[in-house]
Amino acid sequence: ASEVFYSLGTAIGREGNEELGAAYLQLGRRLDPKSDIALVSLATLFEQMGQNKQAVAVFEDVPKTSPLYRSAQIQIGMNLNAMDDLK
Repeated sequence: ASEVFYSLGTAIGREGNEELGAAYLQLGRRLDPKSDIALVSLATLFEQMGQNKQAVAVFEDVPKTSPLYRSAQIQIGMNLNAMDDLK
């Protein structure tokens, strides 16, 4: 079921309705909190919306065992840089 929300959220976000897309992705995240693809998609949508702090929080949830982990770590750095909040 989480895949349905992930697919809808991604498609809606691509069509320009980022807030509604994020809502669907968050529903999918609730159903499968460790879905790395859903996490990265939601974080990327937050980046597009200029919500860097939220993007960082979601990227941080990508499991270390995920093939997307390294990419998520890079994106965290990019978002912190955009917020001028490098640690």
